[in-house]
Amino acid sequence: MHALPTPLANEIFSNLFHSHSLYCCELDKNTRVINMWGDNTFYDFDKWSLGQDLSKVDFLLGMVFDEPWVMRDVQVAKDNHADIYFSPNVVGKRYLAFISTQYTIERRRENQLRGNHLTLLHERNKKLIFQLEESKNTLITNNAGLTNFIASMSHEFRTPLTSITGYAQLIGDQAGLPNETIKHLSYIESASQHLLSLVENVLDQAQLDTENFQLQRSNVSIAELVTEVTAVVASLASAKALAFSAVMSENCVQFAMLDSLRVRQILINLLGNAIKFTEDGEVKLLIDSSDTEIIITVSDTGPGIDPSMHQSIFDAYQRSNMQSSKPGVGLGLNITKRLVDKMEGTISLLSSKGNGSQFTIRLPFIEADDDFVEEQTQPIPILKSTKAKYVYSLLLVEDNTDISNLLKIFLTRAGYKVDIAENGQVGLDKTRIHSYDAVISDLQMPILGGRELVQLLRKDGFTKPIFALTASEKKSEQEKMLGEGFTTILTKPIQMQELLSKLASALHSEV
Repeated sequence: MHALPTPLANEIFSNLFHSHSLYCCELDKNTRVINMWGDNTFYDFDKWSLGQDLSKVDFLLGMVFDEPWVMRDVQVAKDNHADIYFSPNVVGKRYLAFISTQYTIERRRENQLRGNHLTLLHERNKKLIFQLEESKNTLITNNAGLTNFIASMSHEFRTPLTSITGYAQLIGDQAGLPNETIKHLSYIESASQHLLSLVENVLDQAQLDTENFQLQRSNVSIAELVTEVTAVVASLASAKALAFSAVMSENCVQFAMLDSLRVRQILINLLGNAIKFTEDGEVKLLIDSSDTEIIITVSDTGPGIDPSMHQSIFDAYQRSNMQSSKPGVGLGLNITKRLVDKMEGTISLLSSKGNGSQFTIRLPFIEADDDFVEEQTQPIPILKSTKAKYVYSLLLVEDNTDISNLLKIFLTRAGYKVDIAENGQVGLDKTRIHSYDAVISDLQMPILGGRELVQLLRKDGFTKPIFALTASEKKSEQEKMLGEGFTTILTKPIQMQELLSKLASALHSEV
């Protein structure tokens, strides 16, 4: 072996008095051995040779050989420990030196304590990782349970609301009712609409807290969207003798890619609040756009909001003192703000106490597909049925007798012949005996649900329209149902005019 080179790092020599043996290698830039000094057998390095790549040695894996470093008390052999020094700065050469610590009692004790401590930390980390995994799995399970609960509650709430609003409308259609009865019916309608609003806000709040919430963008006619919303809220303003106006600027984009369901929800929340808290004067809606944003402005002549509350008013369950006597739980603005954030938009408030309020929302959009724009701008053809005297036969599959009886009354009045099946299996059996022009089916039923029914009907070769009655407003879920074989999706509570309109349209297209 060669003699130890003198130009090693000062720290090596300062520690030599601890050592019982010294071993040193000179390395090339690829960490291969080009020279060796000292007693290699002391460290069981008998097999080390010139040209060997030391970066692949177990206790050196992952080390950087570009700058000086020291590793203390490393086990380099079965019964041997050493301090390892690397010095690349000695006249442009690179040295790796080993100084044994085998017989240093204090260091061995320190090493033992360090080992015990590391073992304890390792066990604690294992336990912590296990607990984190358990927590993660619990959260995943809870989220899935929450999603299922939301879907279940949505169905449970919306189904009886369909009965309430439907039967109220049915009674209201009767001629010669006393004014007192008409007034009572208006109370029922108002209360049911308020209840529906509360239910939707609570369910939306829960859904926004899950990981399953996703925006569903599609081609939208802005004018149609605004018309749908104003048709809902105009009657609320009229009932309070408030002036109401909705204006779409001449320069506003006509068609865009948006989540129409959520934009509609934002508009109804803002307009509903404005009407609720305004006792005298007017409520205005203005729709405008820039090159990249839809700009929505809702203003009212209500009591206004103190500037100190402009931030907290968007928090859940927060309401100003002036408004505390009004019905509601304070979720509307919070949900609106969270939906706007999900769409990467902004919402601002201009208001002071006693001077009304003005909310402005800016929502990014992208241009609608060319095919959609062309379709929307084409003249609408007049449909002519060649079966003007034909009585369409419908099968209504619904396990709730209140809903089935109510729908049968409206459909029979409209000139349809209606059969009822109390579940999907009965409905399937009936279609195999009778010929129907369309099937209207609920989704959640005992024995055989609506989704299973539509698949079996299509498998049987039934090509006529099949309508789904569902509590889910999720666009992704509705698109999935359309892919499963449904022709049209109707959301509960069922609007009778919408049902009759879509049913007539679907049956005319079959002519």
